[in-house]
Amino acid sequence: MNAFVEQNKRLLRVCCTTARIYGWLLLSFGLLATAGHSFAVMSRIGKWDLFYDYLESVPWNVIGGVASGVLALGIGQFISFVIDNDCRRGWILRNASRLLYVYAVFVGAFIVILSVMAFPNWENWNEIIIRLLGRMVHGAGKILLLIGIALILKRIMSVIEESRTLV
Repeated sequence: MNAFVEQNKRLLRVCCTTARIYGWLLLSFGLLATAGHSFAVMSRIGKWDLFYDYLESVPWNVIGGVASGVLALGIGQFISFVIDNDCRRGWILRNASRLLYVYAVFVGAFIVILSVMAFPNWENWNEIIIRLLGRMVHGAGKILLLIGIALILKRIMSVIEESRTLV
């Protein structure tokens, strides 16, 4: 692993810088979008039809943008951690497994909320069962992937730190 890092150090530094810039851009745009969408949701509270339509699509985009920004920043921290032997883990990297667990909870909650909100619009039971089954399979797959990545990342970080102490 050390030979690979030494051979590709310049490329890894470029990737690290790119991930950090991209992460901060995504995070800042996601937070700006959150502020704008929060204002828009509050202005639609009295108009329930518009409120539900808006609430169905916007949270996914906002949370996805913020989560993508945090993920890009975490990737930048991971690359920096692998390149530099003196580098300590950043906050995102130290709490990566917890952040992924929290994101998995958000994904599950939104799938349940959106499924319940969509029930009145479905007309027959066949459509309800097929759509609900599709949403649950898709949601369960996402949640299990996030949990699996969190478990693997937690183990990988401890292995990397242990190998550093042996060298």
